[in-house]
Amino acid sequence: MQKQISRFAVAGVLIVIACVALFFVGSAPKSETAVLGGRVTWTVERGETVREGDALVRISSLVGGEVVAARASVGGTVAEVCVAPGDVIKSGDVVVKINRN
Repeated sequence: MQKQISRFAVAGVLIVIACVALFFVGSAPKSETAVLGGRVTWTVERGETVREGDALVRISSLVGGEVVAARASVGGTVAEVCVAPGDVIKSGDVVVKINRN
């Protein structure tokens, strides 16, 4: 009986540890990267809620307008904006971090 209780206790502790680990791994912000490079003209704001596909950063285009340099790949809340208007970015730069909902 004692042996069976200790097995259940160990199993319970392992389950709790696994749940805590999954919580922390799953809660890491998603880094969004630019697909185009150029001078940043606009960014989302920290704390803003975004959906998958929303524009996160815009850059000036060669023809004088603006184009989207990065879009959200997940929905959530903007945790960090890594660039500011006026910054020059290149493709692959991390521009925004999003906490998933």
